[in-house]
Amino acid sequence: MTDIMDLRESQRTPVDFQAEIRVPGTDQKITADVADMSENGLRIVAPSAFDAGTVLVVSIEPKAKDAPPVTVSVTVVRSIPGATGDQFEIACALD
Repeated sequence: MTDIMDLRESQRTPVDFQAEIRVPGTDQKITADVADMSENGLRIVAPSAFDAGTVLVVSIEPKAKDAPPVTVSVTVVRSIPGATGDQFEIACALD
């Protein structure tokens, strides 16, 4: 059996950023945490799940107070329940 890590195109780096997640064309906004990033995607930990294929706009808040937010468009690859059951781990590909 192939390990899922073997299928990744690039190395993920653990991070600890807060982000605002929006679904374009709706009023839906949530606050989430960005847990890791790579040159191709990111993993978000959020209180809501999103269907695979959903496009999200993610505004990442840098730790430096004088740095502006970084906003990217991503497509949800999968959402799975987190370890605590009250959060979801959302794998996203950068658009």
